[in-house]
Amino acid sequence: MKRCPALVVAVVGAVLAGAAVASAQAATQFFPLADGNWWQYTGSGLDLRLAVAEAAGGQFVVSTEINDFVVQREYYAVIGDDVVALRREFPQGSFALEPPQLFLKTPFSAGQQWTWEGRVAGQTARLTFSVLEADTVQTPAGTFVALPVAVRGTVDGEELYTMRWFAAGIGMVREQAQVMQQGQAYLIDLRLAAYHVK
Repeated sequence: MKRCPALVVAVVGAVLAGAAVASAQAATQFFPLADGNWWQYTGSGLDLRLAVAEAAGGQFVVSTEINDFVVQREYYAVIGDDVVALRREFPQGSFALEPPQLFLKTPFSAGQQWTWEGRVAGQTARLTFSVLEADTVQTPAGTFVALPVAVRGTVDGEELYTMRWFAAGIGMVREQAQVMQQGQAYLIDLRLAAYHVK
């Protein structure tokens, strides 16, 4: 599998009743984009922080920081109640998602599925997002009832698989992803350690 940093989605981020998660809700409740929101994650030997800043034109920039160093910036917009990814920036350059990628779709509930096909960093990608049944996730920040989203697909013919768990009013509480480093595959498993959501 080739290393594809433009598509390795860095990780983004109250205890809920299972019934609240089971009903369809706006996707924006599960990825609250507001200036000053942040999430801290730990696991797999990493400590990672996501921080939101409001940008021009109604966009939000989510910066991924490791050891206080920004390793990635992702640009999002809220369209209706959907969350859409527009662009990713890495030290090696900025890559637009062509077309913009539907990141979380309303109604956000178990059984929801959508597909994105496009290009990023000159590579062709086809990803399928599937919302699974609610799951209880234990993290250093607490226990949450969350909706898992399985992301499967291919990037220039290479397979990609990521799982993310989202809790309403909180954001992403866990992420598992396979990443490549120096030609070797590693499983990253990050859980929420602390957060601030307005």
